[in-house]
Amino acid sequence: VKLQPGETAGKLSGYDAFLASTLRGTFTLATRPEFDVPELLDALDRYPYGCTEQTVSRALPLLYLGDVAAEYGEDFDSLSLHLRVDQAIARVMAHQTYDGSFAIWNSAGEARPWLTAYAVDFLTRAQEKDFDVSPAGYAHAVKWLKDYAVNERGADYARAYAYYVLARIGEMRASDLRYYAENDGVKQRTRLAYGHVAAALAILGEKKMAEEFFVKAIKARRPIHWNGIYDYGSDMRDASALAALVSETLPDANRVLELAETIEEYRFNRRYMSTQEQAWLLLATNAIATAPGAEMTVEVDGETWGPRADAARWTLESAARIGDMSVANKGSAPVRFIQSLRGVPSEALPAEAKGFEIARTYFDVDGKIVDPAEAKQHDLMVVLIEGQVTTDAEHEALIVDMLPAGFEIENAALGGNSRGAGEAGQFRFLPPLTFTQYEDTRDDRYVAAINTRGKQGFAVAYLVRAVTPGTYVHPAPFIEDMYHPDYFARGVLSEITVTK
Repeated sequence: VKLQPGETAGKLSGYDAFLASTLRGTFTLATRPEFDVPELLDALDRYPYGCTEQTVSRALPLLYLGDVAAEYGEDFDSLSLHLRVDQAIARVMAHQTYDGSFAIWNSAGEARPWLTAYAVDFLTRAQEKDFDVSPAGYAHAVKWLKDYAVNERGADYARAYAYYVLARIGEMRASDLRYYAENDGVKQRTRLAYGHVAAALAILGEKKMAEEFFVKAIKARRPIHWNGIYDYGSDMRDASALAALVSETLPDANRVLELAETIEEYRFNRRYMSTQEQAWLLLATNAIATAPGAEMTVEVDGETWGPRADAARWTLESAARIGDMSVANKGSAPVRFIQSLRGVPSEALPAEAKGFEIARTYFDVDGKIVDPAEAKQHDLMVVLIEGQVTTDAEHEALIVDMLPAGFEIENAALGGNSRGAGEAGQFRFLPPLTFTQYEDTRDDRYVAAINTRGKQGFAVAYLVRAVTPGTYVHPAPFIEDMYHPDYFARGVLSEITVTK
């Protein structure tokens, strides 16, 4: 909400959608665009999965925002921050393939060029902050990236990123970069790709050409019907990363603030964000913080704050306090009042389907459909999760099936990458199972990553055993596009009883 001079925020709403004992409200007052740094850091820290992109996205902002993060709780003390980054470096290096590139889930996967540039970018920045990175692994990755930049052809967004990373570490000649920029660089399809070319040119001293490419980047948008699936991007991610690149290589406060206004419009029209968007939004916030801003004077619950140019942030954990809080703008400049509420919903979330459909069926080991609500202790069941993609787009999707407390996963080796599972194996009654890029079984959930292209069906399966007698909530199955999380589907939450 923007409060004009003299305006007062009305009684806040929305807090009653959460259980009062779990409610937490984070509030920010600022004259410049602000994106709730503590909430973004916390959301990334809580993200439970770990492909290469997600690992880098969780750790990259900590290289620059560690001091800010430490202000918001003991979970972000300096020692734990250093440990988080060290663990991320180790996990990323574990996903390096034999040729020096990086794959998304493990070292046996296929090379992902944009992801490799992203990983090397992170490792480079980590080294600059005095973190230890394997010299041999890093050199191997840089060699792969250099070979890719030189030997590939065309206006490839991954190639643009590679040129930027190589320019940053002194592994690119200005003449080679100028040739690329004048030929393939001018044909990019995203503003971030233009931004990478511009930033590389600026690093190597080509300021005039860099300025021209930054102008192209500001004007560019992603093609409407192009997913760009392997650069994990969106217009909001691209604008956020571009703000960071401008601030880093060709500082221009007005340009950064112009981008900030664009990012703000994207952000507050979005329900969900990917890890990639959250990471670059944090780096953009770091860039925006260095731009000049007007002073504000505000009154919060009768207490005057200001005049001050920096943002004011605070947290409340009482539903009564949040609902009764009053904020008034006592200054001469408009003030943004941003609220972020988090907690356990007071009511179960309904089933939804946006781009996907999903359903779950239980079978006994002989193929007969059974009702999990009537399970007996020690019953072994086959869980089939199947659904449909309802868009024509490509998706890198994650399927998550949370277990009720009385169940334990017995075996996850039924995925489509296990030969014969639904064809000639024991469970012939299952439909053909979808190839999984990644499978994981945890104490509380089954996880599978799949890639889809166009409207198609999907199916995965695993074994579960009823273990502990009692009555439990049975969470709904869920699927989402990891990098376009507005595409998702959630099934129906229910209740089960396990009897002795």
